[in-house]
Amino acid sequence: MSGREQTVIHEAVVFFDEGALVKEMLQVEFEAVLDQVVGIPEFAGREICACFLRINQRLQIVGAVFFLVDFDTRGYVNRSWNIPLQHLLENAGRGPDLGGGRIRLSCRSQCSIPWHSRQLWDPVFEGEDNSFAQMVAGIQRNRLGLNAEIPDITDAVNQPPLLRSLEASEEPDRGPSQAEAERNIVERVTQKLQQEYRHKFTALKEDQQLQLATLKSSLQQQTDQVHQHYQIQLKQLKGAFEATQKLLRDEKKRSQTLKQKLTAQVDEFQRGREQFQHQLSAQQREVENEREAAQRENMAQLQQRFDVELKARVEQSAAELREMLDMREVELFYREEQLGTLREEIARLRQERERLIGQGGDRLLDDLVESGVAFVAYQPGVDAMTIPVADIPRYLESPLNYVAEKCAVEPELYQQWLSHHELPVCTAPQHDGTMCGDLLAKIDRPSDFLPGSSDRCALHGEHQPLPKPAQQVSSS
Repeated sequence: MSGREQTVIHEAVVFFDEGALVKEMLQVEFEAVLDQVVGIPEFAGREICACFLRINQRLQIVGAVFFLVDFDTRGYVNRSWNIPLQHLLENAGRGPDLGGGRIRLSCRSQCSIPWHSRQLWDPVFEGEDNSFAQMVAGIQRNRLGLNAEIPDITDAVNQPPLLRSLEASEEPDRGPSQAEAERNIVERVTQKLQQEYRHKFTALKEDQQLQLATLKSSLQQQTDQVHQHYQIQLKQLKGAFEATQKLLRDEKKRSQTLKQKLTAQVDEFQRGREQFQHQLSAQQREVENEREAAQRENMAQLQQRFDVELKARVEQSAAELREMLDMREVELFYREEQLGTLREEIARLRQERERLIGQGGDRLLDDLVESGVAFVAYQPGVDAMTIPVADIPRYLESPLNYVAEKCAVEPELYQQWLSHHELPVCTAPQHDGTMCGDLLAKIDRPSDFLPGSSDRCALHGEHQPLPKPAQQVSSS
């Protein structure tokens, strides 16, 4: 195809919703959306799949960049969005042939800038949701009103290119015999056909490799989602288990304390009763010779006194216990109020700090972003990641927590994986108190690291003894 036919004169952006092409606009219109001049209300609060296209004069797609774009609740593009579409297309790999030769293609599984691959998506190659078929049909409908050039196909219909090239090569050569001329023609036709088949085979092989890379990227994304879901469930179960254990320990401790107090009171009551019984026995022995009426009266008085004192002591002990429980509940209530106040104060101070930081450097950071500067950090586990302007204070506050969030793991797990990544050795303790220290295979991703398994050698990785439960010490 001639260079004039390959000239790119149109640039457009199309949007997909649930696999279907739903909206088309020119690149200048999309730039107005990026500049917050206009919004797209039907995309408010969603992440939409879009594709940046280059189109030649015959309305044939010659380049495509499949990217993701976030919209806020008002339908405007988030200010942190920053993808160099032109640069990605200029450095893109080869894609399928959509009628104008093999296009330039940049997607998640084929991206020239690794840290931008998370902001791209992979197209669908087959079925009713075929992304390329929908884009070709949409461009051919020409709802954008693009100027198209209709090629002159009269000569191509009257005389195929292969025959024209063969006849042109035969014009100056009239010397050989008819058989030799036919043999030469057959050889040239064979060579031409072989060359065309080789080109077709190469194109088919590249298409299959691209589809395989896309399927592999999709499978990895699904695996990461399942693993993240498992991590969340594991965290919830672990938190519930720890809360249940703490509640059980508190209940056991409280029951033990109450049991000890009850035992002490029972012993005290028993001693008092024995004392009264001794007094009663002594009184009975002293008044044995007295009259029967006086004796019964003294015994009744002693019994009444014993009952009154016993009841008073029981009521006093019960009141003391109730007072202790009420004081404990009041202390817990005030402690919760103080913790809530401190949390609110910390949140307010953090917002105030972010506001002060934003007022001082937000303009400069926005100018850098608008000039094409991307804030990229290199950390173990993610290699390179682009940091939005809004996330810079959070990253400066705690890079480890920020990177752990990007890796979809807990900070404690990321810290353990980082120690393993820096020194991949077995950390199992020996009988003499030293560490095993055998070299291990390094786990490249924090989400694949399992403490107690990934940092153990083959000798210490199986049949590990369960931890002994802590012995409960009864307080006297």
